[in-house]
Amino acid sequence: MNDTEQATNSAAFDLIAEGKRLLNEGIAAYPGFDPNKPYVEKNYYFNPANNLRFQFLPDSNSSWVAEHYYSVLLGEILAYENQSGNHLNKGMVYANLGIAQISNGKLDDGFANLLTAEWEDRNDAPAHWSIDTWEILDTELWLQFERRAILEMARFFIKTQLTWMYPLNEDDLLKMLKNMARPDRIFLVGTVLALRRNWETFNAAIEHEIQPNAYTLGRLYACLKDLCLLIEALLRKKLHPKSKGMHTLGQRLLTEALARDQIIYPKVGLEKVQTANTLRQFLQRIEKVYIDSKDGPLQWSHCLHLVRNFTGHHFDPSNNITSTSGKSFFDWYEKILESIFSALLYFERIGVI
Repeated sequence: MNDTEQATNSAAFDLIAEGKRLLNEGIAAYPGFDPNKPYVEKNYYFNPANNLRFQFLPDSNSSWVAEHYYSVLLGEILAYENQSGNHLNKGMVYANLGIAQISNGKLDDGFANLLTAEWEDRNDAPAHWSIDTWEILDTELWLQFERRAILEMARFFIKTQLTWMYPLNEDDLLKMLKNMARPDRIFLVGTVLALRRNWETFNAAIEHEIQPNAYTLGRLYACLKDLCLLIEALLRKKLHPKSKGMHTLGQRLLTEALARDQIIYPKVGLEKVQTANTLRQFLQRIEKVYIDSKDGPLQWSHCLHLVRNFTGHHFDPSNNITSTSGKSFFDWYEKILESIFSALLYFERIGVI
């Protein structure tokens, strides 16, 4: 441990001790949540501890300190509630903890705590607060991370024909997300951010001539599957919202969706490349999709169909199996993402999701 790290740890220890002291003083002054008081007063007990700043820390990357800080304070508050029987509103605590966790790459924990912050405020809200329409997804707490997902998707869109088929900017992507059902929007953003983080890890390994680890490869594989399944679910909800029957991606959903744009699916010659039994067979067939169809909705749909079927029924994130052309699954990864993200926005533009 170098001098800077030691100084950071010492400063963090002092910060937490001071935070706990201020929190206990705040609880003594405001020992329980009072729904009859104005909205802003719900945080009075926590404001002194929350207003401590981390600028004095020698290490400029202090998000790990913030995560530990808010985790410790949350534990103190929960212990107080359990012992006293009093309730305190913890919306701000959960929100700050979630933001720190997302910043540290702990996406699952971070999103859960950020959404718990919203639940805490909604659950406590009396009528006179007038926040019945308040959504954390409309606040900067959420949007700061959603914009990262938008930038990641836009990085792929600019490579495709979609950029001249439809004018595209970040506002278009934000509008698409806002038009989604809340669970779909949250899941898509979380999946894209997880994909981005694991892709950076994968590329860092390649850059340093290290064999990418099996976990990272598996997470990238799973993210691809999740994107495909989400698009399938969005198509089904839009095209058959009241149906209780199964409408498969290829036989019904893609055929109906593309028909809205006067496109016949599947393309002649590609009817039998919608499934694969082995990774090698999948690679051969994804190459055929890209060779036998032009960049555009038909190609994107065939790619989506094949990837969804293979990743949905097989788990084989190998990087050493190749097609006859010598390309592995992860050699194709960015091209596949380009097609799947393009399919998502295309389907939104023609009104089928």
